[in-house]
Amino acid sequence: MGGVGSGTGIRFFRNRTKKFVGECKSIDTRMFRYRTIHRFTEFGIKDKNCDLEMLIWADRLEVDHGNRIQRIDFILTKCNYGNARYWMKCPNPSCPRKCRKLYLHRFPSGNTYFCCRVCLNLAYRSQNETALDRVISKKWKMVRELGCESDCIRSEDKPKWMHWKTFDHIWEQIQHQNETFYVVMSRKFG
Repeated sequence: MGGVGSGTGIRFFRNRTKKFVGECKSIDTRMFRYRTIHRFTEFGIKDKNCDLEMLIWADRLEVDHGNRIQRIDFILTKCNYGNARYWMKCPNPSCPRKCRKLYLHRFPSGNTYFCCRVCLNLAYRSQNETALDRVISKKWKMVRELGCESDCIRSEDKPKWMHWKTFDHIWEQIQHQNETFYVVMSRKFG
């Protein structure tokens, strides 16, 4: 215990075993409008590796993979203030999940198939971030919120639509993230 590479932090030359969600093609229930899901529609996904045609029915989605058709069932959830939310049931028979997104996976045999994130063992990019990465990401997210390219922020950089109180609050948070960054770096490297 406590040897080289143990603990949290940056691990150099470490091979990832999981693919990231952003690296895969996906279908999302938000692609289908609420009104169009009740009637039959047809559209396709054009890609250099695959050419898929989808047929949308009221209760299911049928994806034509060329040599076979994959059926994806819809699950309907009632919302509090009326209307409904549509989910897709993962087509894997051993997976009972209802998902908003299904990801396209190409197997070594060349077949493509849609499954959920858990079945395909996919990870979000934020799951691989260290504490230092999270501090940096949070800081730059706030800098981009102000519309700036660097963290040298002046009063002239305030967006036209933003209140001064909001601008000052975001600027203070950026300064706090800078201080947190230096604290984490000093803990990590002494």
